[in-house]
Amino acid sequence: ADETDDDGDGQAECEGDCNDNDIDNFDGNAEVCDGADNDCVDGIPADETDDDGDGQAECEGDCDDNDIDNFDGNTEVCDGADNDCADADLCYSVTQNAVTDFVAPFVGTVGVVDWFSYGSPDTASANTGFEVSDSVVEMLYLDPTDLEIYLVLILDAANDGGGGSAVAEFEGLFGASMVFKDDPGEGSTNIDGTTGLGSASWAWVSCCTDGGILGPLEDDFCVDVTFTSAVGFTTVTTYDDVTPITLGAPGDVVTLCEGLE
Repeated sequence: ADETDDDGDGQAECEGDCNDNDIDNFDGNAEVCDGADNDCVDGIPADETDDDGDGQAECEGDCDDNDIDNFDGNTEVCDGADNDCADADLCYSVTQNAVTDFVAPFVGTVGVVDWFSYGSPDTASANTGFEVSDSVVEMLYLDPTDLEIYLVLILDAANDGGGGSAVAEFEGLFGASMVFKDDPGEGSTNIDGTTGLGSASWAWVSCCTDGGILGPLEDDFCVDVTFTSAVGFTTVTTYDDVTPITLGAPGDVVTLCEGLE
């Protein structure tokens, strides 16, 4: 039986045909990406098997055949992995105490200062809808008017029955400034866009919020925010688009970064 050419490829099993039922598999044939041993050398190549069950082998474009969420043509999400196996994509992260959350900046419909809506309707306060009582919001805002990313800080929520005070220190603010401060002209603000270092202080009463807008942030930024004094708030809140994420204590450094994945 091994001396007959059953599949008509010009080669019998005794001549090296490893699959005499398939005309595309015989000794000396060219190997192609089809999940078969076309050249009859060492079995089916490893890159032709779909190891993670995502429907795609490495030879078909799967750049990570150990992860079902990564394959050619998949939708890219911000998770630190190359989901679509294509060119690098912008990605944003917020890290505190060695825990990283991948986030999407909130994409506004107006400039960031207009969105902050200082003083209306709540006086001497931010009016974004993102305020959180007894917390400091540290979030990224994509301004549609200049397509730049800004760091927005919002301390406390208006009319929540408590005031507070704060001192923050910054690293990584290269080329940035305090674009707007809540409240204008109050407290200290020192931002050096050349060194990227800075600090700011605030004090507010129960009617109001405090905070500010820092930016625009440079490409591939990594900004550290640390509150060396925090009275009247106990947590940090960031946002993944419109979804709040509660982090840890404001005295622990928070790092917000843009990068490629």
